[in-house]
Amino acid sequence: MLIAGILIIRTAVAQQNYQPAKIFTMNGDTVKGYLDYRNWGNNPYKVRFKTTPESEPRIFKPFDIDGFSVKNEIYVSAAIQRETSPIKTGELEYDPELQLEKDTVFLKAVILGPKSLFYYKNAQEKKDQFYIRLDSQFQLLIFKKYLKGVEQNNTTREIVFENRTYIGQLRVYLTDCPTIQTKLKNLKYDMNHFIKLFHYYYECTDMQIDFEKKIERVKVELGILSGLSIAKVNFQTESDISQFLVNSHFQPSYNYAGAFFTDFVFPRNQRKFSLLVELFYNRYYFTAEYTDKVNEDHYTIYTTQIGYSYIKQNFMLRFKYPVGKTYLFINGGVSLGSAVSGINSLKKYSKFYYDEHTTYQSALAARHLEQSLLLGLGVRYKWFLFEIRGETGNGMARNYGIKSTVNRIYFLLGFRFL
Repeated sequence: MLIAGILIIRTAVAQQNYQPAKIFTMNGDTVKGYLDYRNWGNNPYKVRFKTTPESEPRIFKPFDIDGFSVKNEIYVSAAIQRETSPIKTGELEYDPELQLEKDTVFLKAVILGPKSLFYYKNAQEKKDQFYIRLDSQFQLLIFKKYLKGVEQNNTTREIVFENRTYIGQLRVYLTDCPTIQTKLKNLKYDMNHFIKLFHYYYECTDMQIDFEKKIERVKVELGILSGLSIAKVNFQTESDISQFLVNSHFQPSYNYAGAFFTDFVFPRNQRKFSLLVELFYNRYYFTAEYTDKVNEDHYTIYTTQIGYSYIKQNFMLRFKYPVGKTYLFINGGVSLGSAVSGINSLKKYSKFYYDEHTTYQSALAARHLEQSLLLGLGVRYKWFLFEIRGETGNGMARNYGIKSTVNRIYFLLGFRFL
């Protein structure tokens, strides 16, 4: 299963996706052709372009062309300064000074018109950065988080401060809207807030937006799964009392499994990544008989029955890739299961020469919450999907001296409603 997953990922990397596109040359010409479009999450640092479907592709970097357009997206070549300091709270620095680096990049156009907004993010810093254009120059909208030690009650506390220079920059940039100040006070440094601000500006000034890139939202898909579960149980213990569990040979359990699922498909990257949430039903039933024999007249027979039905919440990250009209996918994650019914019994028949007796008791002290790891591979065609999934969990035993492991393989057929 792991090897098949690696092959899916290698196929995803190798495949190309040429779409009708335009290249804007440095001398002002427009060349039509086909561009290898990847629905980039990070701004691309180079693109592959060919003038006909059969021609050899050429690689263009930002200093080779003036920009390009593809799939209702426009990227412009720009000489910029980018801010490289960390943004995660645990990595913030005490230095309030900006860490600027010069670069030539492809900026993504968010709004084009008399006043324009551009976006940039790369794979190194992984931070959103926004730019405006003043004449022919691109200006970074400045924002930085940093730490500062503040004395409070004779102790020094770390407080997060923000350099919000972008507020003043936008006040000057959009100054011909007299009421723009009312929208700047609580303006956050993110895409949605900036777009709303620019919409307000264009309504305020009665000017027209020439181009706007619509924000892609998370897409929600609903569906059901149904299929076969094959489960095997294994026990480990150092306790003499529970050796019958280790020595019993439990046959695999074949049962029904099914689920309702919600797939939250993330935007960008050709919607290859999603978060899969399932409400999953599964059960198993194990039985075994073990004889602890001393001689023909001295032995004990243990008959064990262990079975539980679970309602599980599964959370998995899925990666899918199109191959023609079909999608191959791999997903992995965790499962939290709660037992809703169960059988946990031990019949113990003992014979010691002429003395015979039978007792009934629980086979083990059972837990009702199971944690598992999941890994699955599958294929999807239109509204239908098929998946082979493996699961390994900590089973039902909660005795301190006993460890249980339940391994399952699922063969699942699915149908998507949306």
